[in-house]
Amino acid sequence: MLDRLPLELVIDIFRLCLVDNGLDKVKSNEAPLLLGRVCSSWRTAVLCAPVLWSTFHVNCMLRTRLDSMKNIADLWLSRSGTHPLDVAVAVQSLADASVTPLLSILGQHAPHTRSFHLYTCTDDFKPLEAFRMDFRILEHLAIDVMSLDEEVSPWPADATVRAFSLATALSVISLHGSRIPSLCFALPWARVTSFDAPPCGVDELLRILEYLANLAHLYITVDDWDGIQQRGTPLRHSHLRTFFCKFFSRNRPIFLESLILPSLDALAILPSEDSVPLCLDLLERSSGRLKMLKLYPRRESAGHPLPEISLFKQPSLSGLQKLDIVAPDPVAFEAFCNALVSHPGFLPELRALAVGTREEDLADYTRQIVELVGLSLEKRVVGAGCSNLRSLRVAWSPKLVVDVEPLVLKSFQAVKGSGVEVYVGGDSKYCLSLV
Repeated sequence: MLDRLPLELVIDIFRLCLVDNGLDKVKSNEAPLLLGRVCSSWRTAVLCAPVLWSTFHVNCMLRTRLDSMKNIADLWLSRSGTHPLDVAVAVQSLADASVTPLLSILGQHAPHTRSFHLYTCTDDFKPLEAFRMDFRILEHLAIDVMSLDEEVSPWPADATVRAFSLATALSVISLHGSRIPSLCFALPWARVTSFDAPPCGVDELLRILEYLANLAHLYITVDDWDGIQQRGTPLRHSHLRTFFCKFFSRNRPIFLESLILPSLDALAILPSEDSVPLCLDLLERSSGRLKMLKLYPRRESAGHPLPEISLFKQPSLSGLQKLDIVAPDPVAFEAFCNALVSHPGFLPELRALAVGTREEDLADYTRQIVELVGLSLEKRVVGAGCSNLRSLRVAWSPKLVVDVEPLVLKSFQAVKGSGVEVYVGGDSKYCLSLV
C-alpha cells in the first residue's frame, strides 16, 4: 500500500482505524499498536505519525494497571511529538504513591495537552499542584469525582485549587462530583466560554454569572433556595447564549426574576411546569429570541402543559429552530399539533423537533403522543409542503413495549420520504428506528 499511495493518505486511512473505547483506548490488539505489527513499512509509517498517538485514554482504577502504565505512557506520549494531546485518566486517588510516576509523565507532556479529563474518587488535587504542570495550550478541562464520601468535611472557604492555574488558554470547563465550589479553582475564568458546573446554590450561580463575563454556555444544577433573598437589581449578562438549569426545590425558580440575558437563544429550565411563565418573563425582560427550547416535567408529573399557542407566536418563541418536549399533557399537545397543521406560519423556522416519554409513562399514553406527532407532521410536511423541518425524533423508554399502528408508521415514512431525518423508537443507541 505504501508504494502506491502517498504517506499522508495512508495516515488518514490509519486514523480511521482508531477505535473509540472511551477510557480504554490503549490496547495492543487495536490501532495504532496493532498497525505497527503488520509489517516493517507500516510500523515506520505509524511511528512517524504523531497524530495517531495524540489520544491517550486509560483507566487505572485497578492498581495492577498502574504498575505498567508509566512505561506505556512514556512510550505512547513520546510518539505524539508535539502534536496537541487529548488525555483522559481514571485513578482512585491522586495521592496514591503508585500514581506519581504516571503523573510525572503526564506533566512532561502538559505543554502540548489540549484536552484533559480526570476521573477520580477524591477531590484532593494537591499531588497535581506539586507538579506545577504547564498546561499552556489546555482548552478543555473536565473533572469527575465519582464517589466522594458523603461524610467528608466541607471545603474550607479560603482554600484554592491551583493545579490548573497555568492553563491560560482554557475556555471549556466541566466539574462534577466535587465538594469544592467552582470559583475556588484558580482558573482563567475571564476566558471561559462554556461551563458545565457542579450543583450549587442560587448565590453561587449568580456569582458565576457575575465573575464569568465572557461565558456563552452554562449547564448547571441549582440546589434548594429556601430563604434566598431577591436581588434589588437584576443581573445582566450580555454574552450568555445557552442556559440549561436543573433545580431540586419544590418552590418556583424565582431566581429567574434576577436575570437579564439579552443574547440568550437556547433555554432549558428543568422541571418546566412551574418555570414556563418565569422563562417567558425572562425572555420578555431580556428581549430574547430563542432558537432552542427544552421542556421537561418533574418525574412524578403525569404530563405538563405547554405554553399556550398564542405564546409560541410571540417574538421570543416564534423563531424557534429546535424544540425538545418530554411527556407533554395530551390535551395541550394535541392543540400544539393542530396548530402545526392548520397554521403554516406557526413556528415557521422549526428545523428539529424531539418528543419523548419517560420510563414511568404508560404505553397507551406513549402511543397517543406518537400518533399525534406522526399524523400532524405528515399533514404539515407532506400535505402543506411548507415546513423547514429537517429532523424528527420520537422516543420512549426502551423498557416500554409500544405497538405503533401501521397507518401512523406510514405517516412517519411519508415525512421521511420528504427529506426529513426521522427516528421513531426506544431512547437508546441499541434500539433501531421503526421507520
